[in-house]
Formats: sequence, structure tokens, C-alpha cells
Amino acid sequence: MNPGVLESARRSNETGCGIARLACVLAALSCTAVRAQDSASTGELVQPELQPSASHRPGVGLLAGAGLHTGLALGARVGLGDLGVEVTGGYQLLLAVWEDELESDSSELTEIDAGSSAQLGAEVYWTPWHPLPSSAIGLKVGYRYNTVLHHGAAVAITFLVSLSPSLALEGLAGAQFFPRSEDRLRNHLDLPRSADLIYSSSTQFFEYGFELIWYPWH
Repeated sequence: MNPGVLESARRSNETGCGIARLACVLAALSCTAVRAQDSASTGELVQPELQPSASHRPGVGLLAGAGLHTGLALGARVGLGDLGVEVTGGYQLLLAVWEDELESDSSELTEIDAGSSAQLGAEVYWTPWHPLPSSAIGLKVGYRYNTVLHHGAAVAITFLVSLSPSLALEGLAGAQFFPRSEDRLRNHLDLPRSADLIYSSSTQFFEYGFELIWYPWH
């Protein structure tokens, strides 16, 4: 056979192989692009994991509280998100604002006495309202035991805001009631029998408090 014809056939074969390889590469790229487009359309792209807001996240949290509603307290909470329970314990300031009924109106003075006690609390919280994704508003209702005032109850409006995925700040405004505890408070603070209580820890209205809540386990 003519050598020129063989050479021409060989070159044609190499050209055909090159075109075939190029076609395979283009086909592979096309399949990759189609799969990427399908993944994007079906939402299968890998998204960064979103951490739940600390203002209404589930799990176990540790807390530190300050204010008349909780005293200087440490505690923990466990919940499913917007619903859970909280336990606290610590120091509680006792207050009595009073006037002496035996004094004449012209010389009547308002007195303030303070004392110390320890207090335990157990509350249920429910925070169904979320003005922002990182905030929550709700209610707290619970039991109190005070070493001076004994058994009582507490109720509060709570507002939480997330400082980070694992840290939240809670503000509280509410009241505490210790039935039949006025005499114990008077004895503890050594008030005169003529003292007319204007405000006392036995029944506290318009009390405030703050809690810092930390979720160490993700």
C-alpha cells in the first residue's frame, strides 16, 4: 500500500481520537454542571449550620441572677425552647418601708429597714412571643422558699435577648407573695409594733431583676 496513504490514515485516526477525548471531557463537564444545577434547584447545597437563638433555645443552661425578684442567685434551667423550668438559689435582701403610727403628722418620718435571708426558687417559663428572631417575651410563674418569710409564690413578665448563640440576657418585672409572713418579717427586722408598713418583702410588687443565661453544651 502507498506509504502516503498509510500516513494520512494514521493522522486521521489520531485526529479522531483527539476529538473523541475532547468530547468526553466536555460531556463530563456538562454532567457536573447539570448536577450542580439540580442540587441548587432542590436545595441540596450544603448550608452552614444555624445555631438556635439563646433567647429561646432548648437544652440545659446555667444562670446568674441579680435583683429583688431573684436576689443574688445562681441556678440552672432546662427546656424545650419556649417552655421549660428553672431552679435558683442564693441571697435575698429583705426590705421594710414603714411609718410610726404613734408619731404626730408633723413629725412623721418614713423609715427603711433591711435584712438578709436565703431563698430558693422553682419556676416554669413560657416565652411564645418573638418580636425579633433573637428575642423572646413571656411569663414566669413559680414557687419560693425564704428562710425568714417561708413559703411563697412569684410571677413575672420576662424579656430575653440573645447576646450570642450560647448567651442570653433576661429582664424580669413582677411580684412575690409570702402569705402570713408579715409578723416574721417584723420580728426579723425588730420593727416596733406601731410600725405601719408601706412596702415590705412579704408582698413585693413592681420588683425587677436580671439573669445572664449561658448554654455551655451545643
